Amino acid sequence: MQYDEVLRILLGTSTGQRLGAVQSIYSDLDKAQGRFAKTFDISCPHGCGSCCEHFFPDITMAEAEYLAMGILFEGREDEILEKLHSIKDRTSCPLYRKDNPYHCSVHAVRPLICRLFGFSAVRDKNGRPQFADCKWNTKALNLKSEDLEAHSGDLVIMGDYGMSIEEIQVEDPSTYPLDEALEKAIYKIKFLLMLDNDDPEPEPNAS
Repeated sequence: MQYDEVLRILLGTSTGQRLGAVQSIYSDLDKAQGRFAKTFDISCPHGCGSCCEHFFPDITMAEAEYLAMGILFEGREDEILEKLHSIKDRTSCPLYRKDNPYHCSVHAVRPLICRLFGFSAVRDKNGRPQFADCKWNTKALNLKSEDLEAHSGDLVIMGDYGMSIEEIQVEDPSTYPLDEALEKAIYKIKFLLMLDNDDPEPEPNAS
């Protein structure tokens, strides 16, 4: 079952609409980041996963549902739930694989902050763009506001995409720890996919 097929099954439900909106934002971001990275010659050091080792994401439920959709598509929900349940402290991403050179075990459906970090700009208190650099990416540490402003059409602004994600789920734009949000989303998406396509969408209180 492809992602598009999952979206088709959920079409007409509020969850399906959110998933489609998240997919559209991520698709637009991928294109914009391609231009951004090419313009400013940005790339991660080969095999580096340091940002994931020292970071535990907070995500919206819309992001969690999209992530859950990908995990269920690959039939990995039991594996991922086991990882989530084994967390002792929230100091590093539970979906990070240290023994794999590509590190992220859910790269295709990873949350927004994971897509943006090291490949986007923020605005300072005066509204000027600043590169949201990664200290391990020494190649891009010297980018200045004037460099970014000279290529304003190629900028990816972190806050703009964050607002786009929040607007998808206006009834609850809050973020939650990844393990808490993802577990709830896995059970919800799994439940919805089991329903007959013509059934109305209930709102299970999974926890």
